[in-house]
Parts: sequence; C-alpha cells; structure tokens
Amino acid sequence: MSQVPHLTLMSTRSPITIKQRMRKIILNQWLTMKQIMLKSWNKSLLN
Repeated sequence: MSQVPHLTLMSTRSPITIKQRMRKIILNQWLTMKQIMLKSWNKSLLN
C-alpha cells in the first residue's frame, strides 16, 4: 500500500516538471535570440 501513493505522486508531478523544463528551454532560446539580434543591430548601427 505504501508504494501506491508514491507512484501517483510521481505521475502527477512529472507533467509539471516537463512544463517547467520546456519553459526554461524556450526562455533560454528566446534570450539567446535576443542577444544575437542586439549584436547584429549594433553591427549594422556601427556600419
């Protein structure tokens, strides 16, 4: 009996962690894109 609650807890918790992981990945990608955009902007402004 003690194993069942643990399993249900894991199954309910996993989607949240996956969402958080996805959000982190998306945020990181967006930030890197922003940096690249800013760098290219600065280059074009300098030239």
